[in-house]
Amino acid sequence: MRPNGTSAVLANHRRDHEIEAGRARKKISDAKKYLIH
Repeated sequence: MRPNGTSAVLANHRRDHEIEAGRARKKISDAKKYLIH
C-alpha cells in the first residue's frame, strides 16, 4: 500500500466524522430550541 492512499482514506474518514458530528450538534441545538419554546 502506498502511504498516500492511506492518508487520503484517513482524511476522508475524518471529514465524514466531522460532518456527522456537525449534524449531531445541529440536531441537539434544534432539540434545545424546541424544548425552550
